Amino acid sequence: MTGKPLFLRRLVKALLYTPMTLFDALRIPFFRAQPKIEFTVEADPPSVYYNFRVRPDRLDDFARYLDLPANLPLCPIRCVAGEEPDYQLTVNVYRVSGISNGVRAELSTYVEDEHGIPRYMVVEARDHDGSMDPINIITRPSRVEQSRDTTAMTTVIESDQGALFRARAEQALFEQAPLVDIHGEWMQANDFIYWRNGVRDRCYYDAGMANPRVRALDPAAVELTDDTHWAQFLEPEPRHVLVYETPMHFIIVPWENL
Repeated sequence: MTGKPLFLRRLVKALLYTPMTLFDALRIPFFRAQPKIEFTVEADPPSVYYNFRVRPDRLDDFARYLDLPANLPLCPIRCVAGEEPDYQLTVNVYRVSGISNGVRAELSTYVEDEHGIPRYMVVEARDHDGSMDPINIITRPSRVEQSRDTTAMTTVIESDQGALFRARAEQALFEQAPLVDIHGEWMQANDFIYWRNGVRDRCYYDAGMANPRVRALDPAAVELTDDTHWAQFLEPEPRHVLVYETPMHFIIVPWENL
């Protein structure tokens, strides 16, 4: 469609939806509507998920350490199709653009909501440039690095008291890594993302998350050290190192249950 018919439809769209959008904006300060934030998880450098099993002998200690709300108990989850569920902690590092820009890291475990569905629970958030979250309100800038060049992919995350999580994967690992299918349970867990105080974000996403192109690197071949306070609860070798090769576009309703 070109020319006058296209212009008329664009005009009708603007006239119809601009007042509706402005009306919603006016209602947000009175808690009568929810804000909706767009952002993109970039493909370069890729979004990477380091998934660690929680040690069975430390599971109770892990749960006490988290001190989660009683209505959001820990639960096992399946991340890759065909596997059995496990209690896990995920380290996700990615570059975001949109409402904020830069490299961000989220450490998450998984909880069961009131319907018995596994959901993400963010237990620590780090941002290279700083951001907002419902725990600290202001997430102070900290060291978060994610890069990939012709030789390797490197991740560095600074946690409390300067402790570091470091990972390095040589380029040869990408060339050997198979494509994998993500389990629907892990994708669905993104619908609601909880924080340790029970506040949750509502997430809407596109095919980049729902039907992604993902490679599974050999965890044993990834050079990894973890000096953070989480290491005491985890098996030292990740269960998965999953690299997303496509961008993901999100609309977030932040702090949706407030």
